[in-house]
Amino acid sequence: MLNLFLLALGLASINFLGSSQAWAQAQKPSESERIKIILKGSSTLYPLAKIIGYNFSKQRSVIVNVNGGGSSFGIEHALHSGHHIGMISRDLRESEMNRGLVVHPIAVDGIAIIINKENPLRNLTLLQIKKILTGKITSWEELGWDSGAQIRLSGPSSDHGTHVAFKKLSHVGGPLTKSFRGFISHRRVMKEVNSFPNAIAWVPLGHYLTYSHRGAQGKGRFDNITALKIEGIAPTRENLSNKSYHYRRTLSLLAKEKSPPIIDELIKYFRNRDSQDVIKQSGFLPY
Repeated sequence: MLNLFLLALGLASINFLGSSQAWAQAQKPSESERIKIILKGSSTLYPLAKIIGYNFSKQRSVIVNVNGGGSSFGIEHALHSGHHIGMISRDLRESEMNRGLVVHPIAVDGIAIIINKENPLRNLTLLQIKKILTGKITSWEELGWDSGAQIRLSGPSSDHGTHVAFKKLSHVGGPLTKSFRGFISHRRVMKEVNSFPNAIAWVPLGHYLTYSHRGAQGKGRFDNITALKIEGIAPTRENLSNKSYHYRRTLSLLAKEKSPPIIDELIKYFRNRDSQDVIKQSGFLPY
């Protein structure tokens, strides 16, 4: 009799546990029921936002999709109703202000001016950079490298915040030299410099640190590039922090003034301790 009782008790326990698990599973929202948050914009912020967005989605049972495209796309994206956040790596233009958007700074990044290691130069002045951008200096010989090579200038395309920020910090108001080559991907810019000894370009400092001496392995790594000092100051996180390095800008999220609570929650999550660790590991400084 006792054995029958214990057997019945065991079967009842199994049925209870099974029912409890089934009930708990039923309480979880299905894929179609989960809130979907879409972040779009800055390619500089894209890798960082992918990690933080994924971490947030695990804790809050929401779907977080992250897409690049450039800061200009991020601004237009943030204006959509619903669960949309824009990502930007430049200041808003005057025409983009007063449109009901709130800027939420989350990180500080530098812009690295990179060259091929075959180029012996290791420092340029701000005036020299401006003259390269505007086509007033076109050969490396004018800068002290007697190679006979013309300067091969490239960088992010004009839709990117890094393009706009770099022009502004270089005090270039007009168009760049006609020989400029613009690329959608920062990695494509680095590949260009890695391949051509006479190349020069600019990329986010965090991306340079990730894909050069400190970062990716094998095909993802660019061993033939180095970053120039500007006015004798190296592009390091220390010099970003003490504000001695000139090419310094803020990375931000954009959301409408009246956003759903989950949007505010995600923006706050970007500033918590764990997310700040991700920001640092990505080569940036927490804001």
